[in-house]
Amino acid sequence: MATVANQKIIIIGKETCENALYTKINLEALNSAMTNPRLTATELKFWLYLGKNKHEYNLKLSPSDAENWGISRASFYRAFKTLLNEGYLVPEHEGSNVFQFHEYPQTQKERKKKKWLHSDNYSF
Repeated sequence: MATVANQKIIIIGKETCENALYTKINLEALNSAMTNPRLTATELKFWLYLGKNKHEYNLKLSPSDAENWGISRASFYRAFKTLLNEGYLVPEHEGSNVFQFHEYPQTQKERKKKKWLHSDNYSF
């Protein structure tokens, strides 16, 4: 196998689907989130946690849940605000505590229609 300078070869080892839980994920959306310069590693981890769930899954999430997967309460609130401001999370209506997760951020045009979509309008 040919390599170039500073290149590492990684061989992936995975369990079979029969022995472990697996999820489907939109790889284009994942790559888009991974290359979004406005998402930190913690915010990407939050995105991954939300993105691994099936379509229309109803997830009740609190900062203590995030602590279970290695995100502090403060980081939970910052990540939530960023995903909201970036358009990955969209509230059902102004002041709602129900949000829809989108694999791709909602466009700036869509967000301008609803000025209340900015995290400054929510208490965390």
